[in-house]
Amino acid sequence: SAEYTIREKAMIAIVMQGLGRTDEAETLVHSIKEYSLYAPEMGRYFDTSKALYSWNSYKIPTQTLAMEAIARVEPDTVMHAEMQQWLLKQKQVQAWGNSLETADAVYALLCAGGSQLETSGKMTLSAEGVTMETPDDALGYVRRTYTGDETELKQVEVARTGHGIGWGAVYAQYLEDMDKLEDAKGNGLHISRDILVDGKPVGKKVTLNVGDKLTVRLSVRADRDMDFIQIKDSRPACFEPTEQLSGYHWNAETGIGYYQVSRDASTEFFIDKMRKGSYVIEYTVYVDRAGTYQAGMAAIQSAYAPEFSGHTGGAEVRVAE
Repeated sequence: SAEYTIREKAMIAIVMQGLGRTDEAETLVHSIKEYSLYAPEMGRYFDTSKALYSWNSYKIPTQTLAMEAIARVEPDTVMHAEMQQWLLKQKQVQAWGNSLETADAVYALLCAGGSQLETSGKMTLSAEGVTMETPDDALGYVRRTYTGDETELKQVEVARTGHGIGWGAVYAQYLEDMDKLEDAKGNGLHISRDILVDGKPVGKKVTLNVGDKLTVRLSVRADRDMDFIQIKDSRPACFEPTEQLSGYHWNAETGIGYYQVSRDASTEFFIDKMRKGSYVIEYTVYVDRAGTYQAGMAAIQSAYAPEFSGHTGGAEVRVAE
């Protein structure tokens, strides 16, 4: 069975179990379990080349069929819950545009039995005497915005009741001098920026000349498959992009496509699908005036799960007279 993918092993195991050949089915399921990985945040999943992507770049069919095979051949309540957790975490950052995959995922969440549909639960958040709760059906979403003096919160507590999975996040937006910005570690997403002159990266404080052609290199990394990623690189005022028109680009070397938009003070990129891994995005600019300028941060963020984000620090650019 070494040459089979995870999905093929699961399909064969289900057939063998139906034919009464339980020994072969159990052998295949044991192999499936051995290929799985567990992480406290992500749950149990398959991070191997044998867990193939489907035609529209998701691993959902592999996960759901593996869950069904385990439930039919060798039920494991703990492992099933861990694999359910991975499915739900994927839905947090992905848009399953295929009704078949969505139906498969719903089936996988329920195929082991239990009382998932009967279980009620809710998330509760307390901050400075204010309490917010989701509805009892565990399907709701609540949000509160704090401004001004309200943002001086010393502690935020989040609690959950019931047996389901819930998540929340705290976002802070504030103003800061660009030269004081520092690199952020990032949550799920990471980005770094390099400015290249003649193919060689230069430091954060560098003296350039009017007319220089530079390459801005953005190195990004995602720790999971994500949909709808947006990147914004705030340029110094002396950088004029060589490409003014917006348009779609495909990087064959790293296998990523994006829509690039040049604005007055920034260059932005919009990515439909970003698989787990590292990527490089580059664009070129001309230096068009002398002086000392501040470059803002380059930021990356999930459009519909904004808690997944990262950014670089600021930079100073000096252009000789």
